[in-house]
Amino acid sequence: MGVDTSFTRIEEFVEHFMQGSSVMWPDGWCQTSAQILSPDKFEVIISENFAINWLRRAGTLKQYECPGLALREGWFKGIGIKHYEQEEEECMVKGHDICRFRAHILLPDKEKDIL
Repeated sequence: MGVDTSFTRIEEFVEHFMQGSSVMWPDGWCQTSAQILSPDKFEVIISENFAINWLRRAGTLKQYECPGLALREGWFKGIGIKHYEQEEEECMVKGHDICRFRAHILLPDKEKDIL
């Protein structure tokens, strides 16, 4: 889509990354926030998710697995992040009040330093 993905700072990356949910879903369907933990690590907190709410109301939430890590993996690949680790800290599908994902990434411009 012609998006410049030559991020040099995690702040730039996280700002771009967080725009994904606002582009995919209408306002109010999801409530997300992000916090930068270090120059190469951040976390995302989801406090509201329309899909989980709908599945819970339908009584079918227990039949589903959380797609959060797989979704973010796709976003990382789409943005050009090749080196990353992510972990799920909390998950609404598993009964927590929020979803909390942490990611440790290597920005594309930093790959040159290790290759």
